[in-house]
Amino acid sequence: MAEAVEVDTIIFDLDDTLYPVSNGFSDLRNTDVICGFMIEKLGFTDRAAALEVRHAYFKRYHSSMKGLKVACDEGKTPLPFREEDLAAYFAERCEFERLKPDPSIKEVLMSLKEAGLKLAVYSNAPRRYVQRCLLQLELDTCFEESAVFGVEDALPACKPEREAFEYVLKALNTTANRTVMVEDSMKNVRACHDMGMQTVLIVETAGGDAALLDDLPCASDPAVGCVLENVAQLRERQPSLWAKQFQARKPA
Repeated sequence: MAEAVEVDTIIFDLDDTLYPVSNGFSDLRNTDVICGFMIEKLGFTDRAAALEVRHAYFKRYHSSMKGLKVACDEGKTPLPFREEDLAAYFAERCEFERLKPDPSIKEVLMSLKEAGLKLAVYSNAPRRYVQRCLLQLELDTCFEESAVFGVEDALPACKPEREAFEYVLKALNTTANRTVMVEDSMKNVRACHDMGMQTVLIVETAGGDAALLDDLPCASDPAVGCVLENVAQLRERQPSLWAKQFQARKPA
């Protein structure tokens, strides 16, 4: 039997959560786009060498911005890294036309907002990029401006670090035990569960950030409170959310 938990806030990851990983948007960002940035802005001349550095630090820090900053500090980039350069590059050079609005997701989010729940987005990507993605997905009106968080907001911490989630919870004026986190990353799901949050794991198909990070979903993990293929399924799988309750499954 499921256990009902009172909640007041839902935080959504962005990449491969509010849009399907199968559209290839994340895979292109993790290859052609980031490689282009490192060649144009960081002075790399070899694509393979650029991706080797980026992927090594991305796996360590789960964020291009934090990873490249550390790589620069450790002398791994030919030219200095500037956070604002990456924010602008991602916001301008990603293939946003791959992001197709899903009216069913927007309807569910707006309905949850109207039910009195606080909705937020928190990504390990730059804030300008997050805003551009939400606009392209036609989800920008679902979230208050103050509830859209990029990696810069919590640095030097970032997901899955506890301090990063604590920053966002404080900014939202809520607590872990009253919050639901919707994610495609198992490491983030486990971190949130350990803090006392309710968790929803998005499982669509392989690829994206999770595959690159060796962070593939595990639906049977005890940290997972609910499994969806698409955020729109919240209405079917978690109808109690509209009464500000989350039906957390009990571990087998």
